[in-house]
Amino acid sequence: MLFPSSASYNFYYSHNTKAHFQVRDYLETQLKENFGDQVHFNGKFCGKSERIPNTCNVSIKGKGLEGRRVLAATKHLNASVGAACHSGNVSCASPILLAIGIPHHIAINALRLSIGRETTINDVDVVVRDLKQAIDLLQHENGELEYNLH
Repeated sequence: MLFPSSASYNFYYSHNTKAHFQVRDYLETQLKENFGDQVHFNGKFCGKSERIPNTCNVSIKGKGLEGRRVLAATKHLNASVGAACHSGNVSCASPILLAIGIPHHIAINALRLSIGRETTINDVDVVVRDLKQAIDLLQHENGELEYNLH
C-alpha cells in the first residue's frame, strides 16, 4: 500500500480546508441573509470560534421548527439534527448543545449541515432555497394550527 508524502497530504489538506471554509462561510452568509434574526449558529461564539471547516450547526428559531420537522419538509437537503455526538431520540435536544449553553428551545431546532469536497456555491443556493420553502411551509402550518386553536 502506498501512502502519500507528507508534503502532498499537507497540500491536499490545506487546499480542501480553504475550500470548505469558503463554502461553509458562504452557506452561513446565505442563511443569515435569508433568515435574519431567526437564525442561530450553534457553537459560534463571539463571532469567531475554532470550528471544523466543513460543518455548520444552525437552528432556525421558532415554534414548530424542530430540526426533525424541518428536515422532513425539505426536498433536497440531507442533513442531521443535533450535534455530532447526538444519538438516540431525535425528538430531544442534543445534550452536547445544551452543555455548551445553547437554550433548549434553540437546541431542539438544530440542524448539522456538512460541506463535502465537491459541494459548490450552487449546491448551497439550492439547499438554502429548499430550507426557506420548508420553513415557510411549517410556519404557515403552525399559524393555521394556532389560529384554529383559538
